[in-house]
Amino acid sequence: MGFASITNQKSGFYDVHNSGTPTATWYSLVNMAHYGSNHGHQIAGSFYSHDLYHRYNNNTSLSAWSKIWSSLCDGAGSGLDADLLDGLQGSQFVRSDVSDTVTNHTTWSDN
Repeated sequence: MGFASITNQKSGFYDVHNSGTPTATWYSLVNMAHYGSNHGHQIAGSFYSHDLYHRYNNNTSLSAWSKIWSSLCDGAGSGLDADLLDGLQGSQFVRSDVSDTVTNHTTWSDN
């Protein structure tokens, strides 16, 4: 049974592989169906990593899976770049609150 097929089933715990899962692996799923089963929420945790995802069911239409971030799945290669601004490290910016040195040609203009 795939995740999508249990969307309108009763609430419960399920083990599912591949069909409708966030990625192509085994997951444990918590299905939380609202009365009448047209609305609800799903949380899926991978058997093989710290990956945890959730999505909602709105009138039997499933949202995309959204990753839940934790201290065990952040860092290099995680896809979460909280220490970057537009992909750049903070050391790449000129600061206005301290003395700073610019090593490349920089043009300042007043528009």
